[in-house]
Amino acid sequence: MLPPDHARQTALIAKAHNRRGDCLLILGHPAEALQAYNISIPLDLADSYPIFNRGRAQLKLGNKDAAKADFTTAADPKFNQPKARKLAVAALAELAANPP
Repeated sequence: MLPPDHARQTALIAKAHNRRGDCLLILGHPAEALQAYNISIPLDLADSYPIFNRGRAQLKLGNKDAAKADFTTAADPKFNQPKARKLAVAALAELAANPP
């Protein structure tokens, strides 16, 4: 447990929820993963990975429009995370190649 006044407490809690979502998604629990990503995103608005990951959970749940919206947001250059952007662009290309 981090001390309440730890300088990076909120960002680290956001990462923990993102990682929890990753684990849940791998274990086949996309609805629970979605909840974890939804907790993570507002805690660190500069991190596009939980947005991309939420898109993956949305896709597993069959919510292609919501997944596309998340992938589009995660691909935005305002985020300084080129690897996440690359993953999001690839996911958008995959969606475009396999329309509903």
